Amino acid sequence: MNKDLQVLLALANSDRDFFDFANEYSLDASLSEQEQHVLAKETLRVLSEDPEYATQINSLAASPVTSKSIGIDVAVVVAITFLLRTHVKIERNEDGKWNVLVEHKPADDSLLEALLNRVTSILKP
Repeated sequence: MNKDLQVLLALANSDRDFFDFANEYSLDASLSEQEQHVLAKETLRVLSEDPEYATQINSLAASPVTSKSIGIDVAVVVAITFLLRTHVKIERNEDGKWNVLVEHKPADDSLLEALLNRVTSILKP
């Protein structure tokens, strides 16, 4: 597992609410190793724009990282949606299907826009 992916999962796991979120929103997603790495790297770049996240990311990147596994490819998508939870809304509709709504201000940041478009395409059935 590459370092960006380890840092992403460790960052998500460091939040006490992540385990419950991951259990509630487990998703069917099959990602190649390359897709996982790209998504992890892009997410960390977006999150690094926030000074609090940047400090955590730098700290995690500088030390050995271990994380609990909930199924790596699913964990990547769930971790990203969790860490960007102010940007992605996931709801189960009355039929039991998942609805994904990306909520964000008009994207000035092409990296964030590209990341959110990629996550949305993965999550759509």
